[in-house]
Amino acid sequence: MRENVSTLLETPTRFAATQRRVEITRENAIVRVVVDPACDLVEDFRKRYDVSMMSQLVQFGKTELLDRGDHSERLRAYSGNLVRADLDSKISALSVNDIRDNLAATIEHNWTHAVVIAPATAHSATFVNAVQASQQVAVVVNRVRKSSVNPFAFHIGVVDSGNIAAGEAVLAFDAVARVHVGLFGDRLIHHLEGMRLLVHNFVVTRDTHYIDRDRAHLCAQQWGGWSRFLSTFGWLPVFHVTGGRAHMIKRLRGYEAAVDHALQRGIDGINAGLKTPALCISYAGDPAELDKFPRYAALKEAARHKKIRLLISPMSLVEAARLGRHAISVAFASSNYRP
Repeated sequence: MRENVSTLLETPTRFAATQRRVEITRENAIVRVVVDPACDLVEDFRKRYDVSMMSQLVQFGKTELLDRGDHSERLRAYSGNLVRADLDSKISALSVNDIRDNLAATIEHNWTHAVVIAPATAHSATFVNAVQASQQVAVVVNRVRKSSVNPFAFHIGVVDSGNIAAGEAVLAFDAVARVHVGLFGDRLIHHLEGMRLLVHNFVVTRDTHYIDRDRAHLCAQQWGGWSRFLSTFGWLPVFHVTGGRAHMIKRLRGYEAAVDHALQRGIDGINAGLKTPALCISYAGDPAELDKFPRYAALKEAARHKKIRLLISPMSLVEAARLGRHAISVAFASSNYRP
């Protein structure tokens, strides 16, 4: 059952007589994680652990698609050749109202807490807008609960992941893991704000045209004037995204070499020791295509040996519109890893 808040966001609500609130503890807290569509957390994992995903409109040429995190819909878009450089792409940014409506349609009557994981502030306005939207929603949900004699106050927090794509997914995975061991409220938010600084995300795009034309992209800040020169000679960048910033850490000739380098970074992270037992990969295409890269088999073996979960997802259409077909993001969290 969803909270009846959508219409109340537009309609003043009378307060019922104030009743006694029940203290929220580890035993009665019901905490849920909410992510934006650019967070490449595997769909099966989201469904199993009740992770809610907002939706966002993306346009490729004249075709409009609503990215809701459905893997089959993403794969259809890739197989239908919609993500390609000769088609202009447009992303409808998540406004305060969009996020507010997404949250209002998602929150259930028994939730005591929600934590929203947003992409890096330097990359997207989602975090700033989510803070405003969450404040509005919290006020109205608590009004509804008072008038319906719900004894639990509702709390919502927003975390800037400082990352994109699979990097966001790592933080969302960790949030779910912490919730399941009883962490909630301010302690959970503070934990995630520290954890985000330990997330390492290695990003490769096959076509630098995308970041050439999207100067607001986090990776474009380090690409800049190198673009035309390097592209002419077939060099591709490998970006390291962490703590809200992107750094071009390697330039390699050829796409396969760049992807293998990103995958090797994943192996190095596993060997260094991970803070949360998962490595996330998102790929702008069918993840089955990853088998053709030589280092992918080695990565799977390293993960198996160290009992690390590999969470492989088709890249969100939101991020693919900014990085292009065949882009890849390889991410993990580690306090020991030094890039």
